[in-house]
Amino acid sequence: MISKVVLMVWKNVLAVAVVTLSLPVDGDDLKQDVIGAMSRATQFFRSEIATEGGYLWQYSEDLSMRQGEGRATDTVIWIQPPGTPEVGMVFLDAYAATGDTT
Repeated sequence: MISKVVLMVWKNVLAVAVVTLSLPVDGDDLKQDVIGAMSRATQFFRSEIATEGGYLWQYSEDLSMRQGEGRATDTVIWIQPPGTPEVGMVFLDAYAATGDTT
């Protein structure tokens, strides 16, 4: 189950990536690896998890079960945390760190 915990882990991984990008590092390899990982994670959430740009709180691994305060249909999102607002804040942090709009 992709749960609230997974969403929080994803948020924390991107937060660490944002901090990593702000640190002075030797060479561009680490920076490019971090940006690539952030981009892949963001693309997965936007293309596989999101519903019209919104999110819920929990998803099953195969994404067949979606849940907020209760079971949700394929077209329902929740606008209270930890769904859409939390994911949106992580996207803003990633943008602030990279300037990448893709």
